[in-house]
Amino acid sequence: MGARVEQSEPIDLEARRELVADLGLGAVPGEVLADHLLRVLSGASWPVLRASAAALARRWARAERDGLKLAAKPKGRAVLGDYRTRRPRQAPRPYRTMLRSLEPLETSCDCPDFLLGGLGLCKHALVVLDDLHRHPRRLARARASAAVEVDLSWDPTVALDAADALAGLHWTGARGPSRRIAPLFEPADVHGRAWVGHAWRQREQRAELVDRLRRSIHRRPVEPPVVEILRRERARLDRLADIDLDGRVRASDR
Repeated sequence: MGARVEQSEPIDLEARRELVADLGLGAVPGEVLADHLLRVLSGASWPVLRASAAALARRWARAERDGLKLAAKPKGRAVLGDYRTRRPRQAPRPYRTMLRSLEPLETSCDCPDFLLGGLGLCKHALVVLDDLHRHPRRLARARASAAVEVDLSWDPTVALDAADALAGLHWTGARGPSRRIAPLFEPADVHGRAWVGHAWRQREQRAELVDRLRRSIHRRPVEPPVVEILRRERARLDRLADIDLDGRVRASDR
């Protein structure tokens, strides 16, 4: 998930204090989660921020209810990277949760909640953060580590605002996209993010956009939601094609 544009107006300190008080979840300081919401929901009204804080609290309550714990961590001494979680006495959950950066907080996950929630956090990411804040040495290494580099990212808040999952896709790799897929992206913005072009998200072009990206990201470092978003969209387009074909067949039989 790429960093959002910084807030243009000073943060209401009283609002931040209230968010901090509401968001001490597990071992994760309220300041960490409050600042995350203020950043990813830049310019949002107080009711939206308050509702978002309540939504995070519900996610943490579900994580505690499920007894979620870490099942896999990044290899070696790395702290940033891929994690997996599991319930007690069960196999690891099928979701890949990535902690890209701690300051600013950047997480992503391919679970349904992350894809639909629009908050840039899910219960799996909260479990990762809770474990990290319980281990001071690992926490210090995370703060000192450079952000995990990926080529293709997905911003859930942009996707939610546009009511289109593909709108959240953007290229963030240090090297630009290959010639094969470069035409799919707009020129990079001031933050170095090249967003998928609006024209490619129209109905006539969506299938080609999805197929070209799916072929191109094989073995490339991408955020976990990217693969799932493209898989879901390909399945949706296939269903629409089947419905369209079925309609044409029925019309021809009349």
